[in-house]
Amino acid sequence: MLEVGYAGHQGRKLVYGVSINDNQLPTSLLALGPALDVRVNNPFFGLITGGNLATAQLPRHRLLRPYPEIGDWRT
Repeated sequence: MLEVGYAGHQGRKLVYGVSINDNQLPTSLLALGPALDVRVNNPFFGLITGGNLATAQLPRHRLLRPYPEIGDWRT
């Protein structure tokens, strides 16, 4: 008697939530360069009490994204 089995999975180039390009800055804003990383006052502070937008200040690039509530691995 011989029994053979296999269980596994593999994923490549998986994206979580939205595709990579859905929450990117418009290319016209890339001209701001280092100014995108300057921390600015968060207009959502106090209204949102958890998650990516709960701090008093955020990097400017976070607020300029189409979906600022979706975080990324850098911030």
